Amino acid sequence: MATGLPDAVLSPSFPPSTRFRLIRPPPPAPPPPAPAHNQTLTDALERFSQEGPTVLYFAYGSNLSFAKMRRECPTARFCTRAYILGHRWFISSRGFANIVASPADLVWGNLYVMERGSDIPTDGQSRTELPDGRFRFNLTYIKQYMDVKVPCNTMCCVRDLRALVYVDLLNRTEGTPGLAYVAQVREGIRDAALKGMPFSYIRRYMLGPLGLDESVLAEVVQIAQAQYTANTSNAAGANNAANANNTAGASDAAGASNTAGTNNTAGTDNTAGGNSTAGGNNTAGGNSTAGGNNTTNGAT
Repeated sequence: MATGLPDAVLSPSFPPSTRFRLIRPPPPAPPPPAPAHNQTLTDALERFSQEGPTVLYFAYGSNLSFAKMRRECPTARFCTRAYILGHRWFISSRGFANIVASPADLVWGNLYVMERGSDIPTDGQSRTELPDGRFRFNLTYIKQYMDVKVPCNTMCCVRDLRALVYVDLLNRTEGTPGLAYVAQVREGIRDAALKGMPFSYIRRYMLGPLGLDESVLAEVVQIAQAQYTANTSNAAGANNAANANNTAGASDAAGASNTAGTNNTAGTDNTAGGNSTAGGNNTAGGNSTAGGNNTTNGAT
């Protein structure tokens, strides 16, 4: 029986373990890596945090405010919400936000991408302008790189990243904030909550030390509802415009069809008119003959 296999493979002189052994083709080459534009947000953030001219910055105090960051650090761009495990948010004796190690707590904040070497505005800082236009900051906050967690749409999916965080190591006791600082953080709470900072975290850790009440959260709800209504109205307007265009097109098509029907009716009328004329000619001919008969009879 012809098998199409070499005789050496089927030869009974080979040991049983090698008698029917076939040579398998090599495994296929692994697929090429996905292009950079297909990476997820957290993949891109991880790449930014490890290389290149950018750095991730985790803000948890007045820098939650987008307006403050745009004003004092123009290179910063908001990326997503994030949190740090094992730390607690509080107001220090200097009257500004700080975090301290606490295994049972966590700190929520905003994650920004910014250029390396950018001047990050920290709370309660003093600065001296240099001849080249840049500023030298006199800080009590120490720059640290810490592990931050970036949640997906659901908390079931979390990505660990390294980000720059400023911590005041010299002032670890609690204090009372000033009114101007409370106004800044209130604005930051509004911006962060609209981007997904949990209300439960704000209630538990931030409202009490800042002397705020639920009105700040009610303001967030009102803004979110207004944005939803505006987006819904815009979507409805776009749909209505599309429907109007479709209706107008259908009307134009119906008008063209009616015009064509009128033209066809006119053609029918013309045909009927032609038949009548022909009939009229025949009748006229008949009448002429009849007239001829009448004349002959009259002449008689």
